[in-house]
Amino acid sequence: MGCLKAAQMQDVEFAGYGGSSAGSIVALLAAVGYSPDELRSLMVDEIDFKNFLEDGGTDLAKLTKLPTNFQSKFEIGRYVWRNRSLLDRVHRDLGLYDAHKLEEFLEKKIKEKLPMLKHKSGITFHDLNQANCRPLKILVSDLRSHEPLVCSGAGPEDRSGLVLDAVAASMSYPFVFRPVQMNKAYHVDGGLTSNLPVFLFERERQEQGIPVLAFDLVSSKREDNQKNKFETFCHNLFTTALEATDVLLRQVLTGIHHIQVKVPDGIGTLDFALSREARTQLFNAGYVATSEYFSQEFKFYEAATSQTTRMQALHVPRTLVEPILEAMTKSFEAKTRAEKIRANIMLPTGDGTRKVVYQYGMDTDTDSDFELDLDAGCGGGAWTRGEPVAGNLLDAKRTFSAWGLTQEQQNRVRADRKAMLCFPIFELDKRLTTPEDVKDLDRIGVLSVDTSTPLGETDWLSLKGIPNKEVITAGRNWADIFSRILR
Repeated sequence: MGCLKAAQMQDVEFAGYGGSSAGSIVALLAAVGYSPDELRSLMVDEIDFKNFLEDGGTDLAKLTKLPTNFQSKFEIGRYVWRNRSLLDRVHRDLGLYDAHKLEEFLEKKIKEKLPMLKHKSGITFHDLNQANCRPLKILVSDLRSHEPLVCSGAGPEDRSGLVLDAVAASMSYPFVFRPVQMNKAYHVDGGLTSNLPVFLFERERQEQGIPVLAFDLVSSKREDNQKNKFETFCHNLFTTALEATDVLLRQVLTGIHHIQVKVPDGIGTLDFALSREARTQLFNAGYVATSEYFSQEFKFYEAATSQTTRMQALHVPRTLVEPILEAMTKSFEAKTRAEKIRANIMLPTGDGTRKVVYQYGMDTDTDSDFELDLDAGCGGGAWTRGEPVAGNLLDAKRTFSAWGLTQEQQNRVRADRKAMLCFPIFELDKRLTTPEDVKDLDRIGVLSVDTSTPLGETDWLSLKGIPNKEVITAGRNWADIFSRILR
């Protein structure tokens, strides 16, 4: 909540929300339209979390009071004997509580924000989509397949999925809440498979270039010299199992901003009886951590005055890129017959378009800040096909609509431009698997050069009109250089 408030203060607009475990609740409420201030009011002033438990948390308190001396058979035996009915219930029902009270509360809040669903029983992801809510993705753990399951309503099989079932499953901490049955399988806490599911919007990030903000609640470091060494070992072992995969995943995915929020001392995972003061501390911790992250990582972004400079702030300063673009143009002019070469790098804006973010030789030209659909123009071919594309700009003047350009866009292209060569810029170092084909790699952007020389006279093509292998190799090498700079 505090994280979202800090992001709002930085004018961040979220394209979608996702989460696992308790984060799924915040994601749902944000997706249906609750503002950060409204979320604070709900979570800090209105909600008393222990009211979601049928007995107010009495049995949970008993369950969590484990014996401190694990080496004493007497202590363990006494704990089991005193709590035998409680443990029998956990054994029989696989958990102490169901999540019906939480579901009732969330359904009420959804309908308050979305009156068109007031009389709807069983709200689905499809219903939220129809109500023009922001995309919502909830991670749960599937006990049948032993895999994570993303509930979003995006696929044909998922469109009828019940939102509250997904959220209830995602926050069903093992043995505290009973597993939730969906599609003939049982599902529990999404945190078991990924405590910080940074991959939820990976497809959108790849296709649209949208960065991902990942808010992560982290506990204070535990000292190794605690009295109960076995308890410490078990805690560290379980935490490692939950978090290690997420750490590795963050290392291989780009465009992830990992914002760590330190949980205030004295607040634990199963603390349902949090006081208003403790809930306020959690909100403030999120606000402070996110504000500090933005002030450090996005200080250039805050000073940006245009979309281009903001996009440069999210990647690297133009002073690091444009000298290399100049060197590339000089190399192409020296090795081919192309003259008066310009160069640019177009990056996805997140709105289904590509925009010139870095350029050389275009300062006074009307297309120096060109913006086109992702698949439009010569560069659109390189982006969608994942391979170098040569374009005859003389033909484009006559058939611009076939290139996905409007007359106005075509008129902005400098009049003396006659040929163009475009290369996709791939993510080279950070990928989950080694693709069989380079076209399978994620795209960062498109590197382009254009010239006043007709395409047939540039040496960019062989005598048979096939792209010149040496030129293509050189261009790909330059694109790889920019990949490492921009990552």
